[in-house]
Amino acid sequence: MTSRTQARARAEFALAIASASLFLGVVLRPDWIEILFGMDPDAGTGMLEWAIAGIPFALALLSGVLAVGDRRRVRDVSGLQGNVGRSQG
Repeated sequence: MTSRTQARARAEFALAIASASLFLGVVLRPDWIEILFGMDPDAGTGMLEWAIAGIPFALALLSGVLAVGDRRRVRDVSGLQGNVGRSQG
């Protein structure tokens, strides 16, 4: 169970980093649709890019929160397993 949770936490952390990188790319280059496709669907306002940027931003937040929860779960389980068989006090 612990190795599955660790693997899931790593995957969630990687998704958070990738999504945050995509969001940062939109922040640094808000006219990426015009550059990539050669068209201007939002008449130069950049609203389409920001709407699209909201998706990776939300994914980054969600994945980060899930990864932290999984890491805590792994740490708690590992701490409990280390105390099995030991007397306290």
